[in-house]
Amino acid sequence: MALKDYYQILGVDRNASKEEIKKAYRRKMSTFGIHRLGWLMVRT
Repeated sequence: MALKDYYQILGVDRNASKEEIKKAYRRKMSTFGIHRLGWLMVRT
């Protein structure tokens, strides 16, 4: 099982601050979050 590099997924450096990580997470969730993809769960 391959390990995931969450820093790479978020597009931040490994020594990023908490604020930078939080901002990158929110930016990623605005694209792939449940409010965008929730309709997929409703259809199944």
